[in-house]
Amino acid sequence: MGVATVLTHLLLGSPGRFALFLTLLAAVAAVPATRAAQHTQARGAREAQEREEPAQQSSKVYETYPTLKGREKCVARVRKARSPRTWQDLGAAALSVCLPSDQWVLIVTDEGGHSTFVDPTRFEFRKDNQVTFWELEEVFDQKHDFFLERVVADCDKKLSALISSAYVVGGHYSDPVDQTVLKWENILPDSLGEATLNDVCGFRAALDARGALSPPPPPLLGPPPPARPLPDTPPKVTPSI
Repeated sequence: MGVATVLTHLLLGSPGRFALFLTLLAAVAAVPATRAAQHTQARGAREAQEREEPAQQSSKVYETYPTLKGREKCVARVRKARSPRTWQDLGAAALSVCLPSDQWVLIVTDEGGHSTFVDPTRFEFRKDNQVTFWELEEVFDQKHDFFLERVVADCDKKLSALISSAYVVGGHYSDPVDQTVLKWENILPDSLGEATLNDVCGFRAALDARGALSPPPPPLLGPPPPARPLPDTPPKVTPSI
């Protein structure tokens, strides 16, 4: 029986058959619209899940690794650069970039929660009670994670001078800025600089008292020599570098 014959029977038959025919037509016509609505709904659900995923990742990361709290901008940079698939991947990557490596010793934490560290494995003890050392400051602003400095301090005169500096972002060093002339500055009482000086010079004094200081290089105080750049192998800042 052809389609034309079926339609003729439906149209010429009882009103009930004709009503059934119209119902079937409406149902068939509604199928594409229903599928389109389902597709739109599923796409909306996927997009919502994708929007929620970074927040869910961060929540899990900070619950599992509370030391990353306060380093949210660094964690966000890690997520953007590496696109981790799971919160475990994000946490592992952030720990390797946003925390100082083990050799850095905490000196002081300011009111904003940012800490200053020194690397005692890289102290250089000089004549005239001078010490050259590396200092690391947490920044965690919109552009930077850490600020790395090479500093010389005079423990007798309570002076310090910056030799070189560089930012650390995402586990990478920026180009160093070298001082062409050493500018000796007074260290203010009760400042972060004084806290750093006390620890560095205290460490030097303890070694000196035990006779553990090796013959030091010549002093830097006096007519300043040309500033030394950051060495080819700067200190390890984070586990990733």
